[in-house]
Amino acid sequence: MKRIALYFVSTALILVSASCEKFLDVKPDGSLTTDEVIVNADSLQMFLKGAYSSVGDFANGNFQTINELLSDNLSRPNTNLDYREIYTFNTLFFNGTIGGTYGNIYRAAMRANFVIENFDLADDLTEAEARFIRALAHFEIVRLFAHPWGYTSDNSHPGIMIRTTVDFEIAPRNTVREVYEDLIIPDLIFAKENSPASNGNYATSFAAQALLAKVYFQQNRLGDAANEAAPVIQAFPFDTSVAGLDRFVFGDTSTVVSEFIFRIVSTEINNTVDNRGGTFTGNYRSDNNPNPELRTNKTFLNPYSSNADDRRVLRFFQIRNDGAPNEFVAISKFDKDFISVPYLHTTSMKLLLAECLAGSDPATAVDHLNDIRRRAYGSNAYDLPASSTPTEIREAIEFERRIELFAEGERIQWIKRRGVLGEQREVRNAPWDCPGMILQFPISEQTDEFDLNPTGGC
Repeated sequence: MKRIALYFVSTALILVSASCEKFLDVKPDGSLTTDEVIVNADSLQMFLKGAYSSVGDFANGNFQTINELLSDNLSRPNTNLDYREIYTFNTLFFNGTIGGTYGNIYRAAMRANFVIENFDLADDLTEAEARFIRALAHFEIVRLFAHPWGYTSDNSHPGIMIRTTVDFEIAPRNTVREVYEDLIIPDLIFAKENSPASNGNYATSFAAQALLAKVYFQQNRLGDAANEAAPVIQAFPFDTSVAGLDRFVFGDTSTVVSEFIFRIVSTEINNTVDNRGGTFTGNYRSDNNPNPELRTNKTFLNPYSSNADDRRVLRFFQIRNDGAPNEFVAISKFDKDFISVPYLHTTSMKLLLAECLAGSDPATAVDHLNDIRRRAYGSNAYDLPASSTPTEIREAIEFERRIELFAEGERIQWIKRRGVLGEQREVRNAPWDCPGMILQFPISEQTDEFDLNPTGGC
């Protein structure tokens, strides 16, 4: 009978296999058989909560920041050398930030795998939520460590290692096609069809549907993405008030606004806060730090600040040391002690749906885009005309999504998605498909079967 090691993380029991790989190594206090631990649905539910906790370990701003550093949204990091490696498209296998994030993402997948392997030991529990977590983890890893869907005509280029068991086995990298078609998409379809429509702070059928829309969008399957996104937007109405701009707020489901489809929630227990947005606040916060690690510049801000009515500029960006050699633009989007992290929200779904429909239903695409603009500008004075061409609509969407989703890690993946369609896309003079646009794996992953990525550089 399989024996497992147990330990505590953030008040939730977490499980790892006794044979887990290096990133999952722990020193267990003791061991129990699976049957001894999982006595009912409640006990297995504790392990599922552990998998959610692991999602919070990388979706707290870690993977978002790494994505953002690869994009054209940020200036050179202030002091962090790991971040500078990423920013200069030259990541090495000893980069501790990358290695830690990589391990945390796979840890979530492995813990989800344990629930999937053992859900039949507990009555009244489905594996749907665990499959949502496993798909989410593989999706974020493959987008960071492999070139995007469409990079090769048959998507046979190297992807990542698919993990569907808790036991570690040395294996080669799966292709990008295999990662998407053999794991991510089937898992999300299953989660969509078997998850509850309402589930508190945890994943729902709508969360799976929204993530599936993002996956299809990344594949440029625009019709499929639109079919998934539209019902989610109906279920989670767009917040038209100016407060809807501020998605990074603290609190549990009693304080959520209508846009939160799935988020990583910071909670307060016995006057102690489990801060799930710590990487965001630690890197960007500027109200109590004259030299935040991450900032942007006027090159990014000028196209938006030229419109005095843009509420996003007024709320989230501040020019510091104006005109001086050390001038920079501080980001005030995360100027809070604690935040919860919106991973899936209606604003991103509307921008996605608008782009999907730009060629097939431009009138509806314009309607979605203008909802975004009216909230941002406080009136319909800057509406995109209904007669706009698909190209004009897509250009307007790119303009709005860049500031709406600033720091959320979406920009570089959008650039890559457009690049595979044949557009000449660059990031700070670097081609979207150069070797440095994907991360290097930790050196501990290299085996006779597992090849690392080429050393970076653009």
